[in-house]
Amino acid sequence: MSPARPRDPTVAAQILRIVGDLGARISFRAVWLEARRRGVLSRDRAVRGYLDLLLAAGSLSVKRVRVKAPYPKEVYRVTGRKPVVFAGLQCLQYYGLTWESSEPDLQPIASDLEGVMRGHISQLGKRKIVMAGIEDCLIHELRQDSKRGTGNTELVVAMLATRSVDLPYMLRRADQRGLGKTVRFLLKRLEELFASKPDVEDLAAFVSVRERFLRMMRNYASHGVDELIEEDGRGTLGLQIARSLGDDDILAAAGKQSGARG
Repeated sequence: MSPARPRDPTVAAQILRIVGDLGARISFRAVWLEARRRGVLSRDRAVRGYLDLLLAAGSLSVKRVRVKAPYPKEVYRVTGRKPVVFAGLQCLQYYGLTWESSEPDLQPIASDLEGVMRGHISQLGKRKIVMAGIEDCLIHELRQDSKRGTGNTELVVAMLATRSVDLPYMLRRADQRGLGKTVRFLLKRLEELFASKPDVEDLAAFVSVRERFLRMMRNYASHGVDELIEEDGRGTLGLQIARSLGDDDILAAAGKQSGARG
């Protein structure tokens, strides 16, 4: 799955401002027309996409008011609450994780508009939620392992070895959450592992994952973002766990994720 281009958090902030500025009983049509007037967005479907994400994240609320029309009018209001997204293994399965979760583990986490705009709307029971983007989900798993000992650092390194991410965004978010050194360490470990021919037990898995990882690294390099891995990074949360992983641990996890190992 190729990552979709995320919506712009600055546009989301402007949409929130429009709803707040227009006052009570503000309808979708009024938001759309004001967004066009201010030069924020012109297409109604684009405005709807932003509103839906903001609603699912809890930044907006909506009521349906009966009017003399075939359908009720939607009336929006700014809640003033910090937006919430959901992370967990179920979210990572959406992004291609092949490992199965023994029980539902969707977990709400406080976010910001940038995190919300990188998410995807999903149904949870009777309500809609925002699943966090892959980068925020991976960072969440590292934090959970460092605090609760979930063992999912292996899962994270497996995903980093086999799945492209928005590297500048992920490293910046990792720095913000005290995991900057840890994420860079994992990426460097992968580079060291697949740049050589180590003495590993499963050579077939090594060759399969190595090809995929080096292809991703060439893509990062073509955009000049691979140099960000060499920065110092901020925060050592989870670093000790990352350092405890051996070559065979990493290869077993990455081989399982890629399908090269059962």
